[in-house]
Amino acid sequence: MRPFHYVICVVFCVRTGYFQYYIVQTLYRSWDKVYVVLRGGSILLYKDQKNYKLQPEAYFRGENPVDVSGCTAEVASDYTKRKHIFRLK
Repeated sequence: MRPFHYVICVVFCVRTGYFQYYIVQTLYRSWDKVYVVLRGGSILLYKDQKNYKLQPEAYFRGENPVDVSGCTAEVASDYTKRKHIFRLK
């Protein structure tokens, strides 16, 4: 079995953010092309592969890694503007 800190998956992807915090909702309307690294139980976002290799602690827009251990993913079938959209909860 691999140690928990190993990189499991690396892909380019386009993402937007939608966050709910109590009553306030935030929606980033723009879609960003990001370099996504799944390491252990966290998703790390980078501007591109070069930034990932040169500055592995400099995340995209200064965002912290997202802990996805215990999260569920579901297909966003109600979102029809783009293909292959999913939500993490």
